Amino acid sequence: MRARRVFYEGLASLLAAGIPVRAAMAQLAEQAAGGYREALRHLRSAVEGGRPLADGMEERPGLFRPFEIELVRA
Repeated sequence: MRARRVFYEGLASLLAAGIPVRAAMAQLAEQAAGGYREALRHLRSAVEGGRPLADGMEERPGLFRPFEIELVRA
């Protein structure tokens, strides 16, 4: 739960600062620890491949809840 909160807070801060999603995901992936590090690397790869962030999250159902994915998609 804490890792997820840190992810969302970090993502919100970086996006509010004008950092593009690709760069934000790269930075967050490097700062993450444990299982979230691999998941964020996956999300970074998805975004760098031109896919929406929500699509990458959908591929990690154990870490992201359906309502979170749909909020990001919106």
